[in-house]
Amino acid sequence: MAPRGLTANGNLPLAQLMAWIQRLRVACRYFFHQGGWHLLTRPGIVYNYWLARRQARQHRVEVSYQPSHVEIELSNRCNLACVQCLRATGKIGEEGGMSLVTFQRVLEQFPCVVTVALNGFGEVFLNKEFLPIVRWINASRPWVRVVITTNGTFFTPRMVEELLSVRVARLDVSLDAASPQTYLAIRRAPQFDRIVEGVRLLLEERRRRGMHHPTVGFNFIILDKNLDEVPAMVQLAHDVGVDRITAIRGEFSPWGYSNQQLRPRHEVVAILDSAQRLADRLNVQILENILCQTDHVDDFLPGLRRFNGYCDSFWNNIRLDYQGNVMLCCFSPLASDFSYGSVLEKGWDAIWNGPIFLDARQKANAGTFVAKACATCRPVLPIARPDPDPMT
Repeated sequence: MAPRGLTANGNLPLAQLMAWIQRLRVACRYFFHQGGWHLLTRPGIVYNYWLARRQARQHRVEVSYQPSHVEIELSNRCNLACVQCLRATGKIGEEGGMSLVTFQRVLEQFPCVVTVALNGFGEVFLNKEFLPIVRWINASRPWVRVVITTNGTFFTPRMVEELLSVRVARLDVSLDAASPQTYLAIRRAPQFDRIVEGVRLLLEERRRRGMHHPTVGFNFIILDKNLDEVPAMVQLAHDVGVDRITAIRGEFSPWGYSNQQLRPRHEVVAILDSAQRLADRLNVQILENILCQTDHVDDFLPGLRRFNGYCDSFWNNIRLDYQGNVMLCCFSPLASDFSYGSVLEKGWDAIWNGPIFLDARQKANAGTFVAKACATCRPVLPIARPDPDPMT
């Protein structure tokens, strides 16, 4: 039997080899261009990172490390109302933003963090203290990778100038369409051309300055409304010159959205295979995608569950809303539905190995659902279930 990770003839699968190469490229970019070299004088943070990966793989119920990845919502306000978003149902709850002072109080409770993702259930640029917050991270924690997800509607020349004046490791622009018409149908605003031109401006200015950051990508969530545009999205990414496409996958939201125009499995597979072949030909990188997994597309039928015990949200990928509440995950964005408590009231140490978190990890290890959102945590594609075989 071949060792794990090798094919029968002893060779590494090409996909795995390419994944390792990509990880090496990301690590080199982080070390040389995004402040990672500062960790040379902070062995405690490096040790914590290793310990976090080790204990998370072991599914420890009580852990002895601090999270290395934290997602913090700077604002839950948004200037769009996408069809697949909870905002479309009017159930977003109280709206607001996190101040610089509050952000400092929150992040100071995570001394070993390596990546801070500034995203949540709103548009990050609607927080007027967004840039001061990024500058504070850069100054106080120069080793931290700042990751931003935005809808891209604020990419003016001035904003591009300000973005390139701070250190942001990664910037993802949620587009969900490859044409103005589809963008309008999904994101319900005539902003497509403006966003694409803004991304071009950012990339051109980054290139003109000889900068290596931020890496820029398009987000594309596959819905029934945009399925046919997946190959066109690959072409658009190539034409604009972004560094990658992120999160090409199906999306099922427990707050009500579901694909209505279901397609036969072979049609969906053909579209995804066509997009992957085009990406290979154009050398467009696709992250977190399903395109190379179409042999397993049956696993993405509507209603199927993927929860198998382990979920990173219980062990490292910690998410906080703009009020400092520690949330279950992005599928459960409202504190009224589920929260471990507020770090501003309880303190992180009391929450991290507190009774609610311990109970959640125990349930995850047992393969039971921690909250109702877990039951529907399943990226799905707009695929119709096949009719039962009358001969069986």
